[in-house]
Amino acid sequence: MRIGFLFNHHGGHQVAHALPVALQLRRQNRHADVSVLVSEGSEPEVRRLVAAHDGPAPEIVRLRPPSAFARAANKASGNALPADIVSSLHRNLDRFRNLDALVVPEKTSLLLKSLFGLKTLKLVHTRHGAGDRAIGFDKASGRFDLVLLSGEKIRDRLAQADLLKDDGHAIVGYPKFDMPPPAHPRLFPKDRPTVLYNPHPSPALSSWFRMGPQILDWFAKSDRYNLIFAPHVMLFKKRVTASLSPFALGWNHGPRPEHYEHDHMLIDTGSAASLDMTYTNAADIYLGDASSQVYEFIRRRDRAYSSIRARAVAGQSRFRPLACGTGRRLDRRACRRTRVRPAADARDARAAEQHVPVQLQPRRAPVLGTRRTGDPRLSGACMTAMSKSPPAPSLLAAFLDYGVKKTLHKWLVRARCSLFAAEEGAVVTSRYGVRMRANPDDRTFQYCRYATYGHVLSDFLAAQDRPFAFVDIGANQGLYSLLAAQNGHCTRAIAFEPVSRTFALLRDNIALNGLKQTIQPVRAAVSIQSGMATIAADARHSGTASLRGGAPADAAGEDISILGIAGVDALIEGSVPLIVKIDVEGHEETVVEALAQSAHLPRIAAIFYEIDARWTDAAKIEKMLRAAGFTRFDRFGFGRHYDMLAQR
Repeated sequence: MRIGFLFNHHGGHQVAHALPVALQLRRQNRHADVSVLVSEGSEPEVRRLVAAHDGPAPEIVRLRPPSAFARAANKASGNALPADIVSSLHRNLDRFRNLDALVVPEKTSLLLKSLFGLKTLKLVHTRHGAGDRAIGFDKASGRFDLVLLSGEKIRDRLAQADLLKDDGHAIVGYPKFDMPPPAHPRLFPKDRPTVLYNPHPSPALSSWFRMGPQILDWFAKSDRYNLIFAPHVMLFKKRVTASLSPFALGWNHGPRPEHYEHDHMLIDTGSAASLDMTYTNAADIYLGDASSQVYEFIRRRDRAYSSIRARAVAGQSRFRPLACGTGRRLDRRACRRTRVRPAADARDARAAEQHVPVQLQPRRAPVLGTRRTGDPRLSGACMTAMSKSPPAPSLLAAFLDYGVKKTLHKWLVRARCSLFAAEEGAVVTSRYGVRMRANPDDRTFQYCRYATYGHVLSDFLAAQDRPFAFVDIGANQGLYSLLAAQNGHCTRAIAFEPVSRTFALLRDNIALNGLKQTIQPVRAAVSIQSGMATIAADARHSGTASLRGGAPADAAGEDISILGIAGVDALIEGSVPLIVKIDVEGHEETVVEALAQSAHLPRIAAIFYEIDARWTDAAKIEKMLRAAGFTRFDRFGFGRHYDMLAQR
């Protein structure tokens, strides 16, 4: 029997609700013909979980991508219309025809029978979670040949709606619990009660659209709790979110820039940690909406949890676990300890909403409207604004300037600093003309102080004579953000630096130069998706901090936040052209790939990035940038380590 498991979605949140079935089936019968069919959006999570599995792995097959028209329709709708998902089904019909059964965690795949004529294909539904929303119990839920259920409550509710076939269902438990347990990383520097805020993406049910930013504001001002903000991974994937049951539309705006600055707040809008129960295991208090993650939270021990959408679920028994209590019962003592009390009926639900540890007045849900994003019409403006660019040196000039002169300058700087080091914490004026807090044993600071990095980028930034914004990815102590902000045409600069010690110096240097109003420091690395990672940081040369590995053996590891491109987009809203600097020690390819997915890509006029041939594929980066519309590439440097300036 040929069995396929289909994951045809923009995100990976459905994977753990069906993939464990495939892995167990493959384990029990090594000769079973099991394949996993994946779209581009779900493939990373599938491969991650398969790699963590110690048994035989099923074949993983990449689906043919949706048509260009379907992708355009999906993009034009702000990702609200699933035209690309339906197109993927249509373009892979030959793969589905070769199967006897197809296991799916969603209901769009029913179109294979109703629209595309695959009447003999058996469809098995694992559902994705144990959620209680009405849409999980509509007529489509009863059209599968077999439904795998998490428990008796789901079975009884489907039976009441006359949606179960006598021989077409089975209680199998919660497949996600069969995955290997996640690691337990230390998420915060200080031990405080940890709150997990997990809003739903549906505008009709989600607290985010009504009060989410205010909740983050409350926690930002409080030192009583650590906060994990890990919403449903689809909340910010779409610019426009449509809720079908009941119908509602919402326009998605992410957290504000200042929310990312606090050590006691972890913001993760879509990494693997938001999918594998890392956060539900780490939290002491669950604050959320209608989500099956509440069952993942309460399965381990007695912990307090509450729905801040209590009015929406009051009196509905299917939402009783979200009211407040513990895994075994509604425990009033546990709730009192966290200033939350049980809500077993409508009256108590209204009271519970007043005792959640955020005293907020709900706002009306935002309505569909316009949002300032990248406009393709800006391309010409970008090209004009960046017209003053330095000429690339000849091969001989590069050898003399970088191979000889710069190398000698580094040696002289090291010798000088070993003899005449500045006092730790003193304020010095760099030869670039900016004030900096002395960090005398750090080679990066030494090079900043004595202008060892040369003047290509500094002159390029100083020469701009039209409005621009500067995005500094890998800002370190902020040299180039400071230089950009000194140009009166720079409207703002956003400086990303994930290492805590270096970030503190960055903030000091911004204040020393009186540029707090222009430069926004963000303590995070940049990648495609948000999450957490460990970075190797060397105090003797902070500029070598790297996510790629290969750091000195005595380099200290530090857990850092990673900001996905959706979060970056929220920070760089505007209309002026962007100049981007990337210096991330081997992570350049990933950052460029993330920028290629940015809504503001048409505004990016120039990208200055570092290449080290030992770990960076320069040809791959150039190919990605050419595909994004960059046409001019100038090289500055000699040998295997050099800088590139890409322009439109």
